[in-house]
Amino acid sequence: ASIELGKRMLSYTHSESEVMRSASDVVLKYLPLYANKEQEYMVLIMLNSRNRILGEKVIFQGTSNELSVSISEVFTHLVRKNAKKFYVLHNHPSGDPTPSKGDYRVTDRIYESASLMGIELLDHVVIGDGIYESVLRGKES
Repeated sequence: ASIELGKRMLSYTHSESEVMRSASDVVLKYLPLYANKEQEYMVLIMLNSRNRILGEKVIFQGTSNELSVSISEVFTHLVRKNAKKFYVLHNHPSGDPTPSKGDYRVTDRIYESASLMGIELLDHVVIGDGIYESVLRGKES
């Protein structure tokens, strides 16, 4: 039993120490988990200053076409983990990852709040059926 517990602790530590350098890294890890869900999920991926995962948290589970998130809940988790950077990811059950006006609005709110707190939002990634789009990059073009 002790050996099994040790193996589990090592595997947990390993997954928590993964590095997320780009939206592509985030998609590789999370697309298989959320792409085919029938409801929208928003996941907060909390990182240290070297982009290593400190933790992840589903911060919202919505309906098939609606997502609402509490900004204060986002920052409660970030502060608890002492995160320096983070990604936000959510899925579109329709399979089309095109960000909605609401996606842009929530990203703006999170980005502004993060800037005030000195925490860096690296991206808000929307995943669909095997594809993804970046909300932040979409705003820049």
